[in-house]
Amino acid sequence: MDRRRFLQASGVACIGGIAGCMGLGGGGGGEFPSEDITILHPYGAASSPAAASLMVQDRNQEQDIFPVDIRTEEKTGGGGIVGYNYTYNAEPDGYTLCDSVGPSMLLKPLVSDEATYDPTEFSYVANGQADYECVAVPADSDVETGQDVIEAMKDGAQFSAVSNTSSLTVLLHALADVGGFFDPAIVMDQFVSFPPGETAPAAIRGDVELTGLNLSVVNDFIENGDLKVPLFFHTEDNLPERAREIAPEADTLDSIGLSKSKASTIEGMYPSGIRIAWFGPPEIDEERRQTLEDGFKEAVDNALDATEEAGVL
Repeated sequence: MDRRRFLQASGVACIGGIAGCMGLGGGGGGEFPSEDITILHPYGAASSPAAASLMVQDRNQEQDIFPVDIRTEEKTGGGGIVGYNYTYNAEPDGYTLCDSVGPSMLLKPLVSDEATYDPTEFSYVANGQADYECVAVPADSDVETGQDVIEAMKDGAQFSAVSNTSSLTVLLHALADVGGFFDPAIVMDQFVSFPPGETAPAAIRGDVELTGLNLSVVNDFIENGDLKVPLFFHTEDNLPERAREIAPEADTLDSIGLSKSKASTIEGMYPSGIRIAWFGPPEIDEERRQTLEDGFKEAVDNALDATEEAGVL
């Protein structure tokens, strides 16, 4: 997928900033970067995060954002675990990064012993794609609040999303983490996966009782009176005004008592619902990390400008 098709298909905003000058890095004291930067693709070259990385690569080549090239490389296996483990253990010099899907990256250590990384220790680089996550139900559902969502899960309600690494699944594990509501491994038997584009229609039909969706997907269905949102997968501080306009009565992680849970840690790493982002190994020198962040933000801004000028968005 080329960068314009990626941005068009995402239907969401790209978060950017103003690039700064190339900084002087620690760990050697020389100018940074002085060699090519490698971005690993834990989900393969055909994934959406890889498309975002190729967008950055193209912009860097066209506009010399960095004085070096950006290379990309597949590092797949274990549903992203191999790439994340490799990045986590790489030299923290700023030359090895990875692209990521937020909920999936953060969930892996909760459900697999093969994931030996701590997702809270990665060095943050930049955000690439933003959306807001929610639990949606049919408009005539008895589920009205976040507490109703918890009770429905406890009572064996079927829930759905595009994959079992969705935000709703992360929320499930967070609920189990706080107060031991239930065993997430058992409740996963209640999970039903639908292909992209079919999750919302399944929720409207009532094929499942709870559905994890992105706000960009659910917005039109709410306006049409087909779906409603009892719970946002965000803390109140990170919930945007737009989300409140769409679902003014919906609960947040705070109002259901999850502000101190794994859920808030996860959401805090992806403010405003970031789903695609770039990370490096723990403890990258701060000046180097900031140089990377500035450059990536400039690339993302430039790509968004180009698609707007072309009338794609």
